[in-house]
Amino acid sequence: KEIPTGTLIFARACCMASFDKFIICVKGQSCHGSTPEKGVDPVNIAAHLLIALQTIQTREISGTASSVITIGKITGGTQYNVIPDQVVLEGTIRALDETVRQYIARRIKELAVAISAMFGGSCECEIIWGAPPVVNDETMAELAAKAVSDLFEPKDIIEDFSIPNMGGEDFANYLLEVLGAFFFLSSSNEKKGTDIPHHNPTFNIDEDVMWKGTVTFVRIVHNMLRIEKNKAYLQKGRGYLQNGGDILCFFVEKSLCAAKWSVI
Repeated sequence: KEIPTGTLIFARACCMASFDKFIICVKGQSCHGSTPEKGVDPVNIAAHLLIALQTIQTREISGTASSVITIGKITGGTQYNVIPDQVVLEGTIRALDETVRQYIARRIKELAVAISAMFGGSCECEIIWGAPPVVNDETMAELAAKAVSDLFEPKDIIEDFSIPNMGGEDFANYLLEVLGAFFFLSSSNEKKGTDIPHHNPTFNIDEDVMWKGTVTFVRIVHNMLRIEKNKAYLQKGRGYLQNGGDILCFFVEKSLCAAKWSVI
C-alpha cells in the first residue's frame, strides 16, 4: 500500500525470501473425550508444538536475520467428543539466508519429534523444499533500471530497496545458475481497490499499469542488442529463448542472464 501503483522496483541484492513447506503428522491414540487417560491426545501435542515452533524464530535466531514460520493449516478429528488418533499441521518457512533456512528446517523436525515423544505420541515430519532466496545481481538490476530511466519519472523508479519481501519465487533457481534480476511493478491503487495483499479473496490488480512491465522487458532487450560485444552470442541466445517460457534470457559478457517481473 505504501508504494503507489505503476512504481517499478529494482533491488540490487536479495529481494525475496526462500519458501519451503513442512507437514507434521502428530500421532496419538484415539479414545473417548470423557476418558482422555485411556489414549494419547494428538490435539494437545499439536497445540504445544504450534507454540514451540515460534520460539525457533524468537529465541534461537538473531533478530536481525529475517525469517518466518507460519502454520496455515491444522486438521484432525471428526467428532467434538472424540480424541482423534492424529493431527496434521502444515506450514511454510521463509528466510533471507540459506543457513537460517536450513537451521529452521532441522529444528522443526527436532522439536516435532521431541514434543510428540514428551506427551507419549510420535510424529512424521516432511520438509518439501521450494526455492532459495531471490538474490539479484547488482549489475543486472542496475542495467534493468537504466533501461527505463529515460521513459519514467524518477519517482516511479525505486532502486534503493533494502527491505526484502518475505514472499518467495522459484525464479531464484535461475539466479543460482546465471546472473539476473527480478523486479517488481506496484499495482496498489486504493481508489480501484487493488491495494489488497496477495492470497486475500478480494485481491485484484491495476491492469492499467501492466504495460510498464512489458515496456521494461522490451527496453532491456533493446539495450542489450545495442551492445556490440554481445553480437557473437545472440544466435545462441535466440535458441535459448525459444525454450525459455516466460523467462527473458540474454547474454552479457559470455554469461547467460535472466530477468522476470511480478505485479505486487
